[in-house]
Formats: sequence, C-alpha cells, structure tokens
Amino acid sequence: VFGGGPGDWLDRGLNYLARIPNERGDDEQTGGEGSGEDDETIESAPKPMIRRAIGSHYGQVPLLGSLVVDGIISGWTLPMGSISRMIRAQATHAPGHITTVGLGTYVDPTPGVGNGGAANDLALQSP
Repeated sequence: VFGGGPGDWLDRGLNYLARIPNERGDDEQTGGEGSGEDDETIESAPKPMIRRAIGSHYGQVPLLGSLVVDGIISGWTLPMGSISRMIRAQATHAPGHITTVGLGTYVDPTPGVGNGGAANDLALQSP
C-alpha cells in the first residue's frame, strides 16, 4: 500500500487513497470542498477513501496532509520515535509502550495542557 517512488506517488499508497473522485469519475489531484460551485457544501462533496490519519510527518504524502489541514479528515501527529516503539511493542506482544516523550507539549492528553496530538478540530471532536 505505501509503495511507490517519485514516479508513481499519485497511483499508489496513501496519496492514492487521499484522492477525491469528481463528477466525471476521475480523481482530483488534491483535497478540497467539491467542485467550487457556490451551491455545493462540504457535506455533499465527494469524500476521500480515508477518514483518519495518525502519523508524525505528512511530507511524503502531501495529498493526505492537505486533507488534514483543510479539516476534511481527522488527523493526529505523534512523535515518530514513540510510534516506532509502539509498533515494536505490538510486534513482540508486549502490553504497550509507556513514555514521557511529549508531556507538557501539544501531544500531552492531559486536559488544559495539550490536545493529545490532534492536528485539527475534527480530530478533537472524534471519539
């Protein structure tokens, strides 16, 4: 799914899933709020195949990043080292990975301190 190099980044991986179909049946290149017509709202606009993104860097998947920034999908950003340790813990069937990385920053889930890594308002409202 992730595959692809510079030549096929629109045809494979997360960028492909972030594409939004338009009325003609082909895909728009970036996320957006429909066709740009005045009477179309974001609720009636076509939706991408992805609805949530959890990562630490969206630079290699710019279409996905634009959907998060535009508030079309919910997105979270977490420290990359912590994500890799969580994946390692899951692979070894460990009960989890506890870390102090991010405490006191925007990824801190403590009310009044951070937002748990939520990258947009849609992520803050999601369960």
